[in-house]
Amino acid sequence: MFSINPQLPALQSRSCVFSDYNEAWIADTLQDAAERAGISLPFKDEITRSVMLYLEEYYPLSSMPLEYLFKRMRAMLREVGLSRLADHLAVRTPAVDISLTELASHAPLPLLFFPTLKEEVAKWRDIGVSSCAFTGRRECALILSGKKRWSARSREMLEELDGFIEELPIAYH
Repeated sequence: MFSINPQLPALQSRSCVFSDYNEAWIADTLQDAAERAGISLPFKDEITRSVMLYLEEYYPLSSMPLEYLFKRMRAMLREVGLSRLADHLAVRTPAVDISLTELASHAPLPLLFFPTLKEEVAKWRDIGVSSCAFTGRRECALILSGKKRWSARSREMLEELDGFIEELPIAYH
């Protein structure tokens, strides 16, 4: 697997290797920790940039265990006086893209699609992925509604799809 940014090390979590991650993932992870800790995070951008700088410029290897990255992030947060944030920082993988359009093209009926989507998410969770990005929601709704053009039925199907995704046992974007 090739990295989008060749200066960033690949991150390893169980049997997954993540090479496509960015500042937004780190910022979201820090924001989630701040919310769990019940604190504001006015310097989120600076902390995020510091983590990225470490990964791009100072980490000498081409890969890194994800747990090690979070261990280093917690140590850095404690060092700058953000122990409460460090205590609430949970290991979270970068999001994996799941193409809803592709799933719907293989299972074009809602009766088949929804169990297939649930199995796909379970497969990713079983190998250690904690976050997914669902792409092609509108196209998927068109396929599942059996329509070629956007309609009231397509809109209903999109609402049903969004509701189903909200109930899945995984973080999503």
